Amino acid sequence: MERLKKAREIRFLNICEKGVKMMKHKKIILSTSVILVILIAFGIYLGLRTKTQIKELFRMNKELQEQGYYMAEFEFKMLGIAYYLDKGHYLTSLSRINHLHNQLKTKNGLIKVPKFKNKEEEMQFYLNLQNPKTGAFMDESYPYCTYTGPTGNVLEHLDALATS
Repeated sequence: MERLKKAREIRFLNICEKGVKMMKHKKIILSTSVILVILIAFGIYLGLRTKTQIKELFRMNKELQEQGYYMAEFEFKMLGIAYYLDKGHYLTSLSRINHLHNQLKTKNGLIKVPKFKNKEEEMQFYLNLQNPKTGAFMDESYPYCTYTGPTGNVLEHLDALATS
């Protein structure tokens, strides 16, 4: 009889241990699931926010051009951001989008094109936009592949001013 009691106790303890192990597995699965859901939700939020910011960037660019701001670099900055995305530098591209969005929203660091009295004054204005480090007419914090476009555009404009 006593052996039977002991056997039942051992069996009960084994069942309890299995139950505790199962509870640990359930907690791990639940924790992993919660973390996964949070990451997916954050990814969706980030995607939607970025999509909205990009739409706003193009809208603000158009408005700022109409207000007379120098926005020649904008499209090439966007190409630079696309370049970073293509190379897998997602954090860099997201931070560039945020920075550019904030810059256009606050107009911080933007240059308003003045009314020129003559062509020499206009030439001087555009020559002052040239970066002394790179020689390009582009923000040096963007990839080199983006320098060609705005630099070529400004050089063609300067050439047209010089020949007229």
